[in-house]
Amino acid sequence: MGLERKLTGQPVLGSLLTFAILFGVLFYRENLFYLPTTIWVITGEKRQFLWNWFLDNVTQDQFTIWVSGTLLILILQYWIIGALYSWMDLTLKPRALRKYKIQPATNEPLEKKKLIQVVKQVLFNQTVVGIPAIYLGGRLFMWRDPPPVRELPEFHWVFLQFLFFLLEQEICYYYVHRCGTTWDTLKSPQLRSL
Repeated sequence: MGLERKLTGQPVLGSLLTFAILFGVLFYRENLFYLPTTIWVITGEKRQFLWNWFLDNVTQDQFTIWVSGTLLILILQYWIIGALYSWMDLTLKPRALRKYKIQPATNEPLEKKKLIQVVKQVLFNQTVVGIPAIYLGGRLFMWRDPPPVRELPEFHWVFLQFLFFLLEQEICYYYVHRCGTTWDTLKSPQLRSL
Protein backbone atom coordinates (compact mmCIF):
# COMPACT_ATOMS: atom_id res chain seq x y z
CA MET A 1 0.00 0.00 0.00
CA GLY A 2 2.86 2.35 0.69
CA LEU A 3 4.10 1.98 -2.89
CA GLU A 4 0.75 2.84 -4.47
CA ARG A 5 0.32 6.34 -5.82
CA LYS A 6 -2.88 8.23 -6.38
CA LEU A 7 -3.59 9.10 -9.98
CA THR A 8 -4.87 12.55 -9.20
CA GLY A 9 -3.29 15.87 -8.40
CA GLN A 10 0.22 17.20 -8.85
CA PRO A 11 2.21 13.93 -9.13
CA VAL A 12 0.36 13.02 -12.33
CA LEU A 13 0.70 16.52 -13.78
CA GLY A 14 4.39 16.58 -12.90
CA SER A 15 4.94 13.17 -14.50
CA LEU A 16 3.08 14.18 -17.65
CA LEU A 17 5.03 17.43 -17.88
CA THR A 18 8.33 15.60 -17.38
CA PHE A 19 7.39 13.05 -20.05
CA ALA A 20 6.35 15.80 -22.48
CA ILE A 21 9.63 17.67 -21.99
CA LEU A 22 11.77 14.53 -22.37
CA PHE A 23 9.79 13.42 -25.43
CA GLY A 24 10.13 16.86 -26.99
CA VAL A 25 13.88 16.99 -26.40
CA LEU A 26 14.44 13.45 -27.70
CA PHE A 27 12.11 13.78 -30.69
CA TYR A 28 13.40 17.19 -31.76
CA ARG A 29 17.05 16.74 -30.81
CA GLU A 30 18.15 17.74 -34.33
CA ASN A 31 16.51 21.10 -33.79
CA LEU A 32 17.90 21.63 -30.29
CA PHE A 33 20.58 24.00 -31.57
CA TYR A 34 18.43 25.53 -34.31
CA LEU A 35 17.48 28.80 -32.57
CA PRO A 36 20.89 29.52 -30.98
CA THR A 37 22.64 28.64 -34.23
CA THR A 38 20.30 30.89 -36.19
CA ILE A 39 20.97 33.80 -33.83
CA TRP A 40 24.72 33.08 -34.02
CA VAL A 41 24.59 33.14 -37.84
CA ILE A 42 22.48 36.31 -37.99
CA THR A 43 24.81 38.19 -35.64
CA GLY A 44 27.87 36.60 -37.23
CA GLU A 45 28.48 39.32 -39.79
CA LYS A 46 28.51 41.98 -37.10
CA ARG A 47 30.85 39.94 -34.89
CA GLN A 48 33.12 39.20 -37.84
CA PHE A 49 33.22 42.90 -38.80
CA LEU A 50 34.15 43.92 -35.24
CA TRP A 51 36.77 41.17 -35.00
CA ASN A 52 38.35 42.22 -38.32
CA TRP A 53 38.35 45.86 -37.19
CA PHE A 54 40.11 44.83 -33.97
CA LEU A 55 42.72 42.82 -35.87
CA ASP A 56 43.32 45.63 -38.38
CA ASN A 57 43.67 48.33 -35.72
CA VAL A 58 45.33 46.52 -32.81
CA THR A 59 47.28 43.42 -33.82
CA GLN A 60 47.09 40.27 -35.90
CA ASP A 61 49.72 38.40 -33.91
CA GLN A 62 48.02 35.29 -32.48
CA PHE A 63 50.48 34.94 -29.63
CA THR A 64 49.91 38.53 -28.49
CA ILE A 65 46.14 38.09 -28.74
CA TRP A 66 46.30 34.80 -26.84
CA VAL A 67 48.50 36.03 -23.98
CA SER A 68 47.23 39.60 -23.62
CA GLY A 69 43.58 38.73 -24.23
CA THR A 70 43.55 35.83 -21.79
CA LEU A 71 45.37 37.83 -19.15
CA LEU A 72 43.11 40.85 -19.59
CA ILE A 73 39.90 38.80 -19.41
CA LEU A 74 41.01 36.83 -16.35
CA ILE A 75 42.24 39.85 -14.41
CA LEU A 76 39.25 42.07 -15.22
CA GLN A 77 36.77 39.32 -14.43
CA TYR A 78 38.44 38.53 -11.10
CA TRP A 79 38.79 42.13 -9.91
CA ILE A 80 35.33 43.31 -10.99
CA ILE A 81 33.51 40.42 -9.32
CA GLY A 82 35.92 40.39 -6.38
CA ALA A 83 35.43 44.13 -5.82
CA LEU A 84 31.66 43.66 -5.62
CA TYR A 85 31.96 40.87 -3.04
CA SER A 86 34.62 42.78 -1.08
CA TRP A 87 32.41 45.86 -1.03
CA MET A 88 29.55 43.72 0.31
CA ASP A 89 31.79 42.32 3.08
CA LEU A 90 33.22 45.72 4.01
CA THR A 91 29.92 47.63 4.10
CA LEU A 92 27.55 44.76 5.01
CA LYS A 93 25.22 46.02 2.27
CA PRO A 94 22.88 45.24 0.54
CA ARG A 95 21.05 43.23 3.17
CA ALA A 96 18.82 41.57 0.57
CA LEU A 97 21.84 39.76 -0.92
CA ARG A 98 23.66 39.13 2.36
CA LYS A 99 21.17 36.44 3.33
CA TYR A 100 22.62 34.25 0.55
CA LYS A 101 26.16 34.35 1.95
CA ILE A 102 27.59 30.83 2.13
CA GLN A 103 29.30 31.35 5.49
CA PRO A 104 27.02 33.69 7.44
CA ALA A 105 28.46 35.68 10.35
CA THR A 106 32.09 34.96 9.41
CA ASN A 107 34.44 37.90 8.87
CA GLU A 108 31.64 40.43 9.28
CA PRO A 109 32.63 43.16 8.82
CA LEU A 110 35.79 42.26 6.97
CA GLU A 111 38.94 43.63 8.55
CA LYS A 112 40.88 45.92 6.21
CA LYS A 113 44.15 44.30 7.30
CA LYS A 114 42.91 40.89 6.12
CA LEU A 115 41.64 42.41 2.87
CA ILE A 116 45.02 44.02 2.15
CA GLN A 117 46.75 40.69 2.85
CA VAL A 118 44.41 38.90 0.42
CA VAL A 119 44.88 41.58 -2.26
CA LYS A 120 48.67 41.23 -1.97
CA GLN A 121 48.42 37.44 -2.29
CA VAL A 122 46.13 37.67 -5.32
CA LEU A 123 48.40 40.20 -7.04
CA PHE A 124 51.36 37.89 -6.38
CA ASN A 125 49.48 34.91 -7.81
CA GLN A 126 48.34 36.84 -10.87
CA THR A 127 51.76 38.27 -11.68
CA VAL A 128 54.31 35.69 -10.51
CA VAL A 129 52.25 32.58 -11.25
CA GLY A 130 49.57 33.68 -13.73
CA ILE A 131 51.59 35.62 -16.29
CA PRO A 132 54.26 32.92 -16.79
CA ALA A 133 51.59 30.19 -16.92
CA ILE A 134 49.61 32.08 -19.57
CA TYR A 135 52.82 32.81 -21.50
CA LEU A 136 53.73 29.10 -21.53
CA GLY A 137 50.14 28.22 -22.45
CA GLY A 138 50.38 30.66 -25.35
CA ARG A 139 53.60 29.03 -26.55
CA LEU A 140 51.94 25.58 -26.39
CA PHE A 141 48.91 26.97 -28.23
CA MET A 142 51.11 28.30 -31.03
CA TRP A 143 53.07 25.03 -31.17
CA ARG A 144 49.95 23.00 -32.01
CA ASP A 145 49.24 25.04 -35.17
CA PRO A 146 46.18 27.13 -34.24
CA PRO A 147 43.39 28.01 -36.70
CA PRO A 148 43.61 31.23 -38.73
CA VAL A 149 43.29 34.32 -36.56
CA ARG A 150 40.53 35.88 -38.66
CA GLU A 151 38.30 32.79 -38.49
CA LEU A 152 35.69 32.92 -35.71
CA PRO A 153 34.39 29.59 -34.34
CA GLU A 154 30.95 28.18 -35.07
CA PHE A 155 28.24 28.15 -32.39
CA HIS A 156 28.31 24.44 -31.60
CA TRP A 157 32.07 24.55 -30.93
CA VAL A 158 31.74 27.53 -28.61
CA PHE A 159 28.85 25.85 -26.80
CA LEU A 160 30.58 22.47 -26.43
CA GLN A 161 33.86 24.02 -25.31
CA PHE A 162 32.02 26.18 -22.80
CA LEU A 163 30.27 23.11 -21.34
CA PHE A 164 33.47 21.06 -21.28
CA PHE A 165 35.55 23.71 -19.53
CA LEU A 166 32.74 24.55 -17.11
CA LEU A 167 32.66 20.90 -16.07
CA GLU A 168 36.47 20.74 -15.96
CA GLN A 169 36.62 23.84 -13.76
CA GLU A 170 34.07 22.46 -11.31
CA ILE A 171 35.92 19.13 -11.02
CA CYS A 172 39.29 20.85 -10.49
CA TYR A 173 37.76 23.31 -8.01
CA TYR A 174 36.27 20.44 -6.01
CA TYR A 175 39.47 18.40 -5.83
CA VAL A 176 41.74 21.37 -5.10
CA HIS A 177 39.58 22.33 -2.13
CA ARG A 178 39.21 18.73 -1.04
CA CYS A 179 42.99 18.32 -1.03
CA GLY A 180 43.37 21.63 0.78
CA THR A 181 41.04 20.45 3.51
CA THR A 182 42.94 17.16 3.77
CA TRP A 183 46.28 18.96 4.08
CA ASP A 184 44.91 21.27 6.77
CA THR A 185 43.58 18.25 8.64
CA LEU A 186 46.93 16.48 8.42
CA LYS A 187 48.70 19.52 9.87
CA SER A 188 46.54 19.49 13.00
CA PRO A 189 48.38 18.95 16.32
CA GLN A 190 46.03 16.10 17.28
CA LEU A 191 47.15 14.00 14.29
CA ARG A 192 50.84 14.81 14.77
CA SER A 193 50.75 13.42 18.30
CA LEU A 194 49.54 9.97 17.10
